[in-house]
Amino acid sequence: MLRGRKRSPKRRPKKRILILLAAAGLIALLLLDHLYYRERIYPGVYLQNISLGGADPAAAEKAIARAALTFARPGGAPLTIPLAELGFIPDQRKILEQAFGYGRQKRWPLNFAERLHLLTAPVHLPLPYRVDEKKLQQALLRLENAFNCEAKNASIAAGEAGSPAEIIAEETGFKLSRPELVQRIHESLAAPPPPPSVTVPGESIPAAITARLLREEGITAMRSSFTTIFDPTKANRVHNIKLAASLINHYFLAPGALLSLNDFYGETTAEKGYKEAPVIVGRELVPGFGGGLCQISSTFYNAALLAGLEIVERHNHDLTVPYIEPGRDATLSYGARDLKVRNNTEQAVMIEAFVEGDALTFRIFGSPTSKKVEIETRTLAVYPPPEIIEIDPALAPGEVEIDEGYPGYLVEAWRIVSSEGRVESRTKISEDRYYPYPTVIRRGPEVHPSTVSQGDGDFDSQLGREGNQPPTVRMSFYWLS
Repeated sequence: MLRGRKRSPKRRPKKRILILLAAAGLIALLLLDHLYYRERIYPGVYLQNISLGGADPAAAEKAIARAALTFARPGGAPLTIPLAELGFIPDQRKILEQAFGYGRQKRWPLNFAERLHLLTAPVHLPLPYRVDEKKLQQALLRLENAFNCEAKNASIAAGEAGSPAEIIAEETGFKLSRPELVQRIHESLAAPPPPPSVTVPGESIPAAITARLLREEGITAMRSSFTTIFDPTKANRVHNIKLAASLINHYFLAPGALLSLNDFYGETTAEKGYKEAPVIVGRELVPGFGGGLCQISSTFYNAALLAGLEIVERHNHDLTVPYIEPGRDATLSYGARDLKVRNNTEQAVMIEAFVEGDALTFRIFGSPTSKKVEIETRTLAVYPPPEIIEIDPALAPGEVEIDEGYPGYLVEAWRIVSSEGRVESRTKISEDRYYPYPTVIRRGPEVHPSTVSQGDGDFDSQLGREGNQPPTVRMSFYWLS
């Protein structure tokens, strides 16, 4: 009968040694762990999703300083802001006291069960804080700048006039609600763990003009576009142009409807936001509120002509204006001269007006058409500027200053409509007379004969004597109404 081998008694001491070594190693690890975490926070402790585990007081303070909230709204990019910049200042002392207390309810080494529980069920600390109202208001302004946006109306991509074009969809605007947002911040900080982001409360602002509306109205093509240039250094005049363009932008004109610019704008006053700028009254250049409105009417007049719309009433200026050629301007004077345009098409048209740089543009959108419209002007007569001579006591004897005038014109304008290269109609739309603006020659007072030395000659001959200097010529250019 075979017997099993007896275990060698020599192996038992080796096993005991291994057990002792393992126990010693474990004790050493426990001691090292105890020494390492003596001044550190145990793992499993979080603040605002920031792990504080293993952090000493200095590192924990830096981690607390990184606490932040992320804000987002549907369709907008998120924005993360540190709590301190939001005006919510964390109480670091209280947070550190709470963080260091977890896992230390019992003395070492009896706290291991407590520590293991932290690893399986992490703790998210509540966030004690104080509010810096000044920083909070600054942060709310920053959030408004980030999330507030104006609604964008649907538009039509500019293409070849008359041809169908792409309709660009509208965009909804948004206006943040400050009181609701502050309340949500408080709620987020009071309910650990915090949500991934705070949804920014506010009001959605619908666009006034939608792609659907444009399609329903049959507005799918650009009928015309016309641009004039202005002097960007004339601040008040530029202000008036921008204001007036913004008011009429995206105006819908129904089939058969009449648009009177005087009725639309009314009297231009400071109360309506207009500023004082030069305007033409009769044949004089005078300051007046609303200077620049005539460039609005002239630009719109040409866009309306090119769109094939009916011009019911239009008047030219008494003097030429520098932003458009004679025969194509349209003056505006409340209660006296108006520009009236009728939509003589079978569908609505939309007027677009905007300023880019030093350019004012009007576009008219409507249904597609194969017709092409051109405007042609002819100068029938030119009237040279008369000369006006004035004696100016402020000038020295023999000194001359000249303000150059400019000529007047008699001009006729024609509207030519063609289709597929064939002229369908040629209509005379206006015959306009523009008065010349006089050249003003100002001279210093004549020298009394007793004060002129013999041989100096008469006054006119003296003009060329002093170093053969010609008379001073000062050119005066105005950006008129």
